[in-house]
Amino acid sequence: MAKANDVFLKGLEAYADKKFTDAINLYTVATSFGHLGAPSFIGHIYVDGEGVPQNFILAYMWYEIGAARGFQDSRENRDRIAKMMEKNSIEEAQKKAKICIKSEYKNCK
Repeated sequence: MAKANDVFLKGLEAYADKKFTDAINLYTVATSFGHLGAPSFIGHIYVDGEGVPQNFILAYMWYEIGAARGFQDSRENRDRIAKMMEKNSIEEAQKKAKICIKSEYKNCK
C-alpha cells in the first residue's frame, strides 16, 4: 500500500500544479495499486471539468469503482450525480467501470 500512497501523493502534487491529466494518470496508477480514495479524486476532476471536458459518465464510472471497493465518499458522490443523469448514461458508466476494472485500469475511458 505504500506504493499506492506514494503515487497518490504525486497525483495530489500534479493536481495542485493544475496538471489535471497527469493527476488523472497518477490517480489511476494509485487505484491499480489499491488506493481506496484515488477513484473519487478522478471522479471529482470529471465532475468539475478541471483540465478535461466535464463528463458525468466517467465521473460516475470512477465513483462506482471506489464504491465497489467500499469507499464511502465514492458511494455518496456516485449517488449524488446519478440524480443528474439519465438511466442510459448510468448504465453506460456501469459498463465502463466493469471494463476498466477488468482491464486492470488500462481501458478506462
